[in-house]
Amino acid sequence: MGPTPPGPCCVTGSGTEAAAAPGDAPPAPAGRTPRVLAIGLLGLGLALRLATIGEDPLHPDECLYASWAAAVWPGGDWLLRGEVIDKPPLFPYLLMAWSQLLGPGPAALRLLGAASSLVGLLCVFRIARTVAGEWAGLAALCLASLSPVAVALDASAFTDPPAVALALASVMVAGLGRTTGAGLLLGLALAAKPTALAFLPLALVMGPARGRRATTRLLGGVAAVMVMVLVWEWARAPEVGFVAAALRHYGVGQDVAPDGSGWAALLRWIWGRPSMGLLWGLVVVAGGAAAWRRWTPPGRLLAGSLAAGVLYLAFQALLSAPAWDRYLLPLVPLAALAVAGGIGALEKRFPRGPLPLGAVAGLLALLLLLAPAQEAAQGRLPLGNTSAYQGIESVAAYLRAQVPGRATVLYRDLGWHIRYYMAGFTQDFIWYQERERMLSVAESADPVLLLAVAGTTADEDVAQLRRSGWRVTPSLNTYRHDGTPALVLYLLAGEGR
Repeated sequence: MGPTPPGPCCVTGSGTEAAAAPGDAPPAPAGRTPRVLAIGLLGLGLALRLATIGEDPLHPDECLYASWAAAVWPGGDWLLRGEVIDKPPLFPYLLMAWSQLLGPGPAALRLLGAASSLVGLLCVFRIARTVAGEWAGLAALCLASLSPVAVALDASAFTDPPAVALALASVMVAGLGRTTGAGLLLGLALAAKPTALAFLPLALVMGPARGRRATTRLLGGVAAVMVMVLVWEWARAPEVGFVAAALRHYGVGQDVAPDGSGWAALLRWIWGRPSMGLLWGLVVVAGGAAAWRRWTPPGRLLAGSLAAGVLYLAFQALLSAPAWDRYLLPLVPLAALAVAGGIGALEKRFPRGPLPLGAVAGLLALLLLLAPAQEAAQGRLPLGNTSAYQGIESVAAYLRAQVPGRATVLYRDLGWHIRYYMAGFTQDFIWYQERERMLSVAESADPVLLLAVAGTTADEDVAQLRRSGWRVTPSLNTYRHDGTPALVLYLLAGEGR
C-alpha cells in the first residue's frame, strides 16, 4: 500500500497552512488492476534488458570503470591515488561492492545497471501514480520500461543507471515531504554523475511542502554529500582532481561546438520513432494547456519534468558533451513523467470517458513500443553497439594459453579492454600512437604481436610493417555477429629495414 496521501492542507512558502485548491486532491484509487499490470510491465522490462546481457563485450568505458573498482579492493588503494578519475567517487565504490557480491565478470557487472533501472522504474510508477493516478502511472511505466534506448543500455556498467535511479528516488522521497532525505539522495546521484543535478527542479516542485524552508532542507542534504566528496578529494590529494580531469575530457573552455545535429538524431530513440515522440509531445502540450494557471500536482509534475529535461540538455551543451546514446537515459523517465503529468492534468480538466485516458495511453504505448523494444533487446538497433570488440574473451584466452609470458603485445585502440580482460597477464602490453613508436618497439622485442581492431587505422599500421620488411601473420581472428571481422592478433616476424 502507498503512503497516506497528504491531507487537505499544504504548507505555503511562509510556513503557514492554507486550504488546498480542489484540484490538489489526490487521485482516487483505481483498484488492483493497474498494480497487477505494473508488475507485469516491470517483469517484461527487466526481461528485455537482460535478454543479451552476457553476449556482447564490455564498452571501453565499462572496462575503465571496472578497472577502477578492481583498483579499490582487494589489495588496492581505497582512495584511488594512482588513478586519473574524471568522475565523482560513488560509482567506483558501488561497482566494487557489487563485484564482491556477484563477481567481476561482464554480466555480473551489468546486473548493477539492471537492478538500478528496476529501482528507477518503480520510482517512476510511484511518482506518477501518486500525483496523476493509477492509470497515468501505468502509462508512464509503460513508456519508461519499453523505451528502446533504456532497453538497450540500462543493463550496463555505465554510471548513468545508478545516478538516474538515485535521482528518481530523490524525487519520490521529496513527494513524501521528506526534503532532507530527498537532498541526501540527490547528493548521492551527483556523487555518481554530476549531470543528475538536472533533477533538482523536479524534486523542488514535487513536495507537499514548498518554499524557503523545504528548499533549504533539500539543498542542505545535497551539500552534506558534496562535503563528503570534497573530503575524499582532499584525502586523495591527486595531481589532477576529478573535476579538472572531467573538464579536460570535454569541451569546456575549448573551441568545441555542441553537437546539436547528433543530439537531434539521438532523441528519436527515447520512443523509437519520430512519430511516437510527436504523439507524446501532443499529450504534453494538451496537458500543459489544461493545467495553465492551475498549479495542480499533475501540472507541477509536467512542469518540473520539462524543466529538468531542458536543464539536462543545457548541461550537455555547456559541456560540449558528445552525442552518445547512453546520455539519453536520464531523459527517458523525465519524458515519461511529463506524459503522466499531461494525462493527469487532462483528466482533472475534462470529464472522464468510458475508459481512463491513462489506460488508453498505456495501451497505445504498449502497442507502439513493443516492437522497437524487442529490436533493442536483440541488439538490432544502433544503440550500445560494442560489436567491434566481439571475441575479446577469445583473445584473452589465446594469450593466456598460447603466447609466452615474455611476449610484447602492441596495441593502439584497446587500452581499457586490455586493462580489464588481460588484468594480471605477464605479457608486456605497449600502447603506441605513432607508427615510429610501433616500429621501434617491434625491433627490440621478441616475440612481438599486434592486437588490432579490424577496419581501423591499424590496417594501415599492418601495411606499414610489411613495407618495412616485417612478416605480419594473423594468429587469431574474431568476428562480429554479422560475420565481418572484429579483432585480429598478428604475429610479427623478421627485422625491419
